[in-house]
Amino acid sequence: MGDWFEKYAGALEERLGSSEPALHLPGHLKNPILILARIVARGTERKNAPLAAYVAGRYVVARGAQGVEEAAAVAEALEIAEAITPAGESQG
Repeated sequence: MGDWFEKYAGALEERLGSSEPALHLPGHLKNPILILARIVARGTERKNAPLAAYVAGRYVVARGAQGVEEAAAVAEALEIAEAITPAGESQG
């Protein structure tokens, strides 16, 4: 994931004209987001996984505006995904 993902984030930042690496995903947040996508893909229709990751990202931004730290907001999004996924499907 590393090289391509970093290249993609960098290209998007360049398009924004941003000098700050705001779109790069910190390492400690990658696994929780991948886990969220896996839970959704295995517990629902697979097409929901990228959509859920996108919505979770928007949720994290909104919670950040409320003063919640990024890692805590990601943990909340993951917790909610686990809670609404049918029992047994979130394990993997």
